[in-house]
This record gives sequence, C-alpha cells and structure tokens, in this order.
Amino acid sequence: MMGIGGGTREIKLINSSNGEIIKIFEGHQDTITDIAKMTDETFVSVSLDKSINFWNITYKESSAYLFRMKNHTYYIIGLKVFPHSMRLISAGLDDSIIFWNLTDYSIIKYFPNAM
Repeated sequence: MMGIGGGTREIKLINSSNGEIIKIFEGHQDTITDIAKMTDETFVSVSLDKSINFWNITYKESSAYLFRMKNHTYYIIGLKVFPHSMRLISAGLDDSIIFWNLTDYSIIKYFPNAM
C-alpha cells in the first residue's frame, strides 16, 4: 500500500500491486505536501494548512485522524518519521524545524530560523 496526497486535500490509500484506491482520507484544509508511514496501521501527513495529522488505516471513518499537531506558523513542507524512537521532524516555510516526541506529542526542540 502507499499513500498519495496533493492539492485535493485528500490522501488516497492505494493498493500498490493493482493501483486500486482502498480508502480516501479527508481532514486537511489545504494541499498535502508530505506523507510518511509510521507503522503497518498508521501514517502521518503534513499540509499547507500548517498541521501534522496522524491517521489509522483501520478506522472506518475516513475523516477521523487520530491526532493533529499545529505549531508551525506557515506552510509545512516536509517531515521525517523515526518510528522506533517515536520522533518526528517537521520543516516549514516559516523557516522553522521542529523535533517532536510522539509518545506525548510534545516539542523536543524548536529551531525558529533554521532554513
């Protein structure tokens, strides 16, 4: 499986062997800029709406994200997930990079003028 996002504000979960859409997730208010797998059942996405959303593919409700984090003041353009250490790095066009602790969704370190 793979996730595809973009300007439609939707994430399409695709069967990578046949190209069929398995599920469509909705919840971002602007273009989705990056998606990353966390576990076999969860993934995370970032968007120009300045949010980081966590999703579970087993939930029946397509708009039910697990959790949303918002600390960037401008568009988020990328992320890197470290699932084994429960860490995430997000980068925004507000010139900031944020290191997150995913056990309690707190900020470990905030770099305001990093880019």
